[in-house]
Amino acid sequence: MPVAIESILLRYVKNKSDHYTSVAHFNRERIRRGATVDKAVVKKNLGRLTRLYLKAEHERQNGYLKDGPYISSEEAVALVSWDLIQSASLLREGADDVLVHFYRPLAGV
Repeated sequence: MPVAIESILLRYVKNKSDHYTSVAHFNRERIRRGATVDKAVVKKNLGRLTRLYLKAEHERQNGYLKDGPYISSEEAVALVSWDLIQSASLLREGADDVLVHFYRPLAGV
């Protein structure tokens, strides 16, 4: 395929993708503001936002697989060990009331 035609096609696909994304976010903002929106538009927009999220998540996971783990196994062990030590020290210091307060259900719920 000639380079000129290929660049036209790539530009068209890019513009189409940008339009798709901008319309999805524009409609989401209209829904958030409480504007009158047709039920079909709401369903279609939910599908669009879901596809955009899944695409972004797929790219993120592919980047992780390509670049490898972002921390070494030694750093991971150090983080988990530190977290366990901190949790144990909170419990030893009599922080039971903090935990009870944290897990207590909200009144009226």
